[in-house]
Amino acid sequence: MSSSLTDADLLKRYLREGAQDAFATLVERHLALVYGVALRRLHDPTPAQEVTQNVFITLARQAVWLTGHSSLGGWLYRTTLNLVQHEWRAEQRRRKREEIALELGTCMKTDESLFSTIAPLLDEAMLELRTADREALLLRFFANKSLREVGAALGIREDAAQKRVSKALDALAKRFRQRGFRVAGAAALAWALQQSSAHAVPAGLALSATQTAISAGATASLGAMTIPIVKFMSLTKIQTALLCVSIAALPLGYQLHTLTQARHNTEELNSKLAALRIDLVASERSSARAAARVAAMQRRLLQAAKTISHSAASQERTSAYLWDERSPYVCVPKQIMSRVRFAPFVTRVGRDGKTERYQLPPLQVDGTPQPALEAALGLSAEEAGPMRDLCQSEFEQFQQLVSAHSQLSQGTWGGGSTPTVTLATTAFADEGAQVRDQFQQQFSSLLGPERAAAYWEQASPILSDLFDEFGSNQRQLQLIDNPNGLELMTAYRSGTTPGPYTSAAIGALSQLHGMPLPPELQAYATAWTSPANAQPGDSAQQQGP
Repeated sequence: MSSSLTDADLLKRYLREGAQDAFATLVERHLALVYGVALRRLHDPTPAQEVTQNVFITLARQAVWLTGHSSLGGWLYRTTLNLVQHEWRAEQRRRKREEIALELGTCMKTDESLFSTIAPLLDEAMLELRTADREALLLRFFANKSLREVGAALGIREDAAQKRVSKALDALAKRFRQRGFRVAGAAALAWALQQSSAHAVPAGLALSATQTAISAGATASLGAMTIPIVKFMSLTKIQTALLCVSIAALPLGYQLHTLTQARHNTEELNSKLAALRIDLVASERSSARAAARVAAMQRRLLQAAKTISHSAASQERTSAYLWDERSPYVCVPKQIMSRVRFAPFVTRVGRDGKTERYQLPPLQVDGTPQPALEAALGLSAEEAGPMRDLCQSEFEQFQQLVSAHSQLSQGTWGGGSTPTVTLATTAFADEGAQVRDQFQQQFSSLLGPERAAAYWEQASPILSDLFDEFGSNQRQLQLIDNPNGLELMTAYRSGTTPGPYTSAAIGALSQLHGMPLPPELQAYATAWTSPANAQPGDSAQQQGP
């Protein structure tokens, strides 16, 4: 009865019932195939028997996964080759090819020598065939089954089994021709395959392989999981599909439940968000009303501040021009400061003997402002001292800059005997502008922009005249020792252009109205007006810079 069952049926019976006779039938059915392949590859009966036992041990261990194979010939064939050809398979193949190529060349092989010629490469060529073709050849020539038995094992009719075997022989012959063999035909190749499987199986090998495999299979058994796995492997395609759909439906159901829960949570959050928006609108309205009340209060406070400021300004205007009995000065409006020169008046006796009255410049000889200008600027005691120091420092810096660009020379007036001394100053526009801008910035930092502008409006004409428009023009000062009194001639030339001076004026030294001479000329003026006026040049050299 066991001989009529397929390989899959025998495996299932062995797994379900533990029937050793079913496994023994499998061993007897395929023992010749396995042993023949091992012996052909190893050329030694002893290792071939060991490989045969290992193949069936592997079958017993993996039986639960092989119940879907109607015929185990193909799987056993490949497993046998894997065990005998492990690490040295590639090297063995190369050596065999070289030896065969040297022996064969391109000559025709007779049928008698064909098996010995193709035997080394038979298994390699078999592995290149399709699985269905290889299975048909294994059953027909290695297992020595009839065409009817081959068809029954493969689940096809006898004529279809014959066509498959013929097709497989043609494909195998084509593989050998590609390697340089000239195989006569499928019939010769079929004879060679029958010769390759004609190996006598050693006595007792079937029994020993069966016992060893069954004991190893029992050791590797899956226990309680064996029967469920066998049943699963025995399911039909429709049953398998239904089972897979059921298993796939589990995560889909879970995802559907999760999606429903997420939708419910989203609706709940949306309702809470709507409530929060309503509260936010109410809060914004309350905030707007509060902001409106604050703005109204601010307007009232601003109006009150304006009223208080207007009242204070009116009161200040009424008392702004009251006399301060402790001061020699009075306050004046800002609008008329540019029209008034804040400096005292003095008198002098002219050449004609008449007394003249004139106003001094708003700056003193050392560059500090006149007291009247300080009073008009409203300087406090804390501001007056730093301002005088700043004026003196900048005045000295201007004088040093002028001296650095000046040259002193002596001569006579008009080719006569009246001695003269000339101080020629070149233009220094860039340096002068830098010192002027620095002076203005310091004043603005000390007094503020408004009072600094008022001071500069008073002092700028005097400083421009003393320092040649702050170095923008060339200037020539000529001091003349006139017996009737010292005279000063002033001439200017615009920029750095060479040539004659474009403007000149001469007058008595007293007409400087209190403005100082450059230190270089002051030394000569002092020497020529001193009682010992015999040698003005020597005196000038002693007092000059």
